[in-house]
Amino acid sequence: MRTRNKTLLIVVGALLVALILAGCNAQPATLEIGGVEVPSMDRGARWLATGIEELDAISGLSDAQQDSIRSHLVTLIEDPDLRHDESYHDQFMAQLEAEGYPPDALEVVERAYVRVSDPLIYHEGYWVAEIDSPNAPATVESVSDVHVDAYTGRITVYAQLRIRGNIIAPMQVGPGESGEHISGETVGFHPNAVYLNGRGQELDEADGNGSWWVKHSWIIDGEGYNNWEAGAIDYSTGGYYVTGTMLDELTMQMTTVFTEEDLILLDFPAELADIEDEFYGNLRTPILDTDPVTYEVVRFEPANLNPEAGPVDLTSTEGFRLISECRTEASPFDGLARNCPELID
Repeated sequence: MRTRNKTLLIVVGALLVALILAGCNAQPATLEIGGVEVPSMDRGARWLATGIEELDAISGLSDAQQDSIRSHLVTLIEDPDLRHDESYHDQFMAQLEAEGYPPDALEVVERAYVRVSDPLIYHEGYWVAEIDSPNAPATVESVSDVHVDAYTGRITVYAQLRIRGNIIAPMQVGPGESGEHISGETVGFHPNAVYLNGRGQELDEADGNGSWWVKHSWIIDGEGYNNWEAGAIDYSTGGYYVTGTMLDELTMQMTTVFTEEDLILLDFPAELADIEDEFYGNLRTPILDTDPVTYEVVRFEPANLNPEAGPVDLTSTEGFRLISECRTEASPFDGLARNCPELID
């Protein structure tokens, strides 16, 4: 009896320690930004509080003017529905202009408003898909941590592939290093990899507090990026330039921009002129009328490039469709979880 009681006490003690440690690592309910307490899970509130922080850097802004803008942004923090009220925003901006507020102050308000109201924010989230592959010993989990700055149009994605919680891509090695992939092949450092430890910085070497993630970052209708897929293990080809644009308010089109050199390396059975009217790349769309919210990525590629399988067909054809669910997990970048996007009425 004493032995059983002792064992029970040990188990209970271990559980208490685990709960205490979990509490120590838990995300706080609120964060202080710009002197304002905001709900930590509310990404929009964090953006608005950042706007309050930016007021301090504006010269020529009186205390009364600063208080007016601060009060407006606090109202938006406290009432999320007002963040999407365009007439409410326009009236406030007209008031600031009529009262001669500095242009920099107007820009702070406009920037904050766009960051919490533009449909681009629907892409923000921690997205997870499960993939059943005949080449994998178990279900592959695809993680995409998507960050959006709607004002600048900057989209940043941090991606990993996992099996049973173990990271299989990118290879967890630094620049110049290599390791054994799950396939048995020796694989080197992923060209798009950055090291994240949850502290708001991208590192170029491991510090033991995080892991390597594949980073893809672009600006809508602007700067693109050189792309190697998250699951790629052969880096002799790839690095194709990809650009992003919006097809409509929700769907983002990621287009692979091939060069003649790319086609030669790929042994592509065509010239650039033959594919100028075809779309090869991805369509990314948040699906907001599902519960939970989902995120769809559809790949388009040539119908057939293998002459042995039939006539070469360059027609853009759906290659696969990946559906991810949103989860409220901590971002590997800043260590903060955020709410999943919700449809704005």
